[in-house]
Amino acid sequence: MLYSFPNETKLDIFKCLNYQQLLAFKLSNVYFRDFINKYEGNLAKEKFEKISIGNLIGGMKISRKFIKQVAYTFDFSLTEEPEEKFRNGLKEPISLYLNVSGPEDEDVPLILEKGFILEKGYLVEKSHIIQLPAMIESKQDIQIIYYYLKKLFKCSFKLCYFGNHIFNPKLIELLFGEAKQFYVENCNITTQSYNIEILLQFMLNNLASKYHLIRLHHMNYDVIMKYKDDLFKFYQVEETSLEKFMWNSDLGQIFIWNFIMILLSLSQHPTFRRWYLSFLLVSAVSKYLLLIKLTIFTIQMLKLRFVMKGSSILLKLQ
Repeated sequence: MLYSFPNETKLDIFKCLNYQQLLAFKLSNVYFRDFINKYEGNLAKEKFEKISIGNLIGGMKISRKFIKQVAYTFDFSLTEEPEEKFRNGLKEPISLYLNVSGPEDEDVPLILEKGFILEKGYLVEKSHIIQLPAMIESKQDIQIIYYYLKKLFKCSFKLCYFGNHIFNPKLIELLFGEAKQFYVENCNITTQSYNIEILLQFMLNNLASKYHLIRLHHMNYDVIMKYKDDLFKFYQVEETSLEKFMWNSDLGQIFIWNFIMILLSLSQHPTFRRWYLSFLLVSAVSKYLLLIKLTIFTIQMLKLRFVMKGSSILLKLQ
């Protein structure tokens, strides 16, 4: 009966299904497999709690599934220059990950966490540990990386944590011909003066996130001013893509003062008026009460008010 429905009707029906239900249809026959593959961008994605790179932390009992590298033959097209490069072999290895805090690592796991379950009296975290080639040196490596990246782009993640590593944006563009994006509800990024540029570009081009938490460590006023245009780009996205920003700083009241001044300059743009912006202050909020009072007059001129929420200060434009 479902076969006779128009494609639009079938698509509306499939949009009501979760990923596991869609998978059952895909496995039932070739017709549904091809139909779902064709419209998979509009259908439910496989969900993970978290994606992170190179962050195996103990403490809680973890049920880890290690996934071995598997070589596949793929039918995918590349632009002329990369295709020629891959056909003749790679003169120089290409890194899958970029280490944004130091030298490149040779052994970096990709961790996909499915969530927590109660198993034999223990709270168990289900995780998939995927050991991919950190340095791509052959066409076989490219096939492996392409296979797993393509699967990741079809998933959604509740949280991402890229502390020391990110995926290499140039490699993504090389393989897919565009800046593909990971779908993440909550993005957690830590930046410092030496890596803010590459991390901001990665967030803008390769992460489709609803919430952002950006930690600014050892970031002085000059650095912020240098990249304020990139920071401002986050406020120019569609309202469905970004609802809230949280900035975390441990640099004291001089930094907070300077950063508030930057925000005030950004707030002149009407796009900013759609958004909430919160500062999560690492030190006690009481230390900054005097600073806040000193800025009240300027802020009131812009109809910007402070809303206290726990240890955070929420800035809202009226």
